[in-house]
Amino acid sequence: MSQNDLTRYQRQIKIKDFGNKSQIKLKHSKVTVFGCGGLGCPTATYLAASGVGIINLVDFQKPELSNLNRQIMHFESDLNTNFKSFSLKDKLLKLNSSIEINAFTEIIDDKSIDKFKDSDIFVNCLDNITTRYIINNFSIKEKIPIVHAGVNSFYGQLTSIIPDCTPCLNCIFPDNLTNSEGPPL
Repeated sequence: MSQNDLTRYQRQIKIKDFGNKSQIKLKHSKVTVFGCGGLGCPTATYLAASGVGIINLVDFQKPELSNLNRQIMHFESDLNTNFKSFSLKDKLLKLNSSIEINAFTEIIDDKSIDKFKDSDIFVNCLDNITTRYIINNFSIKEKIPIVHAGVNSFYGQLTSIIPDCTPCLNCIFPDNLTNSEGPPL
C-alpha cells in the first residue's frame, strides 16, 4: 500500500482484527453493485470510501427529479443528462481517485450478466424482482456471494447469499413473489 493509502485508511486499519491485511484484501477486491439508486448510492459510496479496488456500477436508468430525495449521489445537474451509473461514477472518483470504477448501462439478462463473472461479490440494490432472480441464479452457478438489499415504503431487508452455504433467493422466496405489499424487495 502507498503512504496515501495508509493515511486514508488509517482509522479502519487500526480496527482490531482488521489491519493492513484486510485493507490489502479490499484493495484487490472487485464488487459489482446492481442498481445505482436509493440503496446503490450509499452502498457504492461506502465501498469507494473504504478502498474497494474495483467497483462495477450497473444501472440503465437516468436520474429523475423524483429520485433526488433518496438517491443522494445524483444532483439536479444530473437530471436527464447522464445514466445513474455514470453519474455515480463521477462522484465516487472525486471521493477516491485511487480506485477503479466502471459504469455500465446494461439491462441485465441471462447473457449480459456474464460480463460480471470475475466479481468477488455482487451487491443487489435493484427494484426489479425478475433481475434479482437472474443475479441469484448466476451467482449460484458461478459461486459468487450476493448481498441482497431491498426497501419498499417503511419495509426493508438485507441478507447475504453465499452459494453452497446459505439459502439462495429462490430458497427464501420460492414463489418468485412480486407483491408490492411485502417481500421480496
